[in-house]
Amino acid sequence: MAGAACPVVSKRLQAWTRANLLTYVNSLDPGGSTYHDVGMIWGARMISNGGIFADSVDTFNSMPVSRHIIFMTDGIMDTSHSIYNFMGIEQNDQRVSGGNWGTNDAELDSRHMQRFRMACNQAKQLNASIWVIAFGSTLQQHLLDCASSANQASVATDQATLIARFREIGSNIGALRLTQ
Repeated sequence: MAGAACPVVSKRLQAWTRANLLTYVNSLDPGGSTYHDVGMIWGARMISNGGIFADSVDTFNSMPVSRHIIFMTDGIMDTSHSIYNFMGIEQNDQRVSGGNWGTNDAELDSRHMQRFRMACNQAKQLNASIWVIAFGSTLQQHLLDCASSANQASVATDQATLIARFREIGSNIGALRLTQ
């Protein structure tokens, strides 16, 4: 739902049954108000072994854990001064614009893109490998720059291409085990 204040609850890394994963994915609603920085910040938090998720492991069954973020988006940064978001209502709270009333939506998007770049760099400092998929859109430069390498950034224009890309990513991540 566009502009909704309460998105679907995110889930930590876990084992999923096919049915549970499908139910969860089908509950997601890509309705606009896209904040790339928030997605990357939470992606990095959820795989980090420090901070609020300090219980994340460095080894599993005596094998080192590699960290991967698959950042999938419609590719369009879509912020607003007037809707409720993760930091309140920007025109009232001014947490990103810093009280600069002259900040327009394009400048606000630019500030969020800078935050996104900083979050990507921090995730890379956690030794995370970042994969970027623009679904039904183009890869903007800040998305290309976020991917760990050029072959880890791609566009998927339809469901078949998206599934193929996830399979390709899975085959490139040695310790990842996907089952049906």
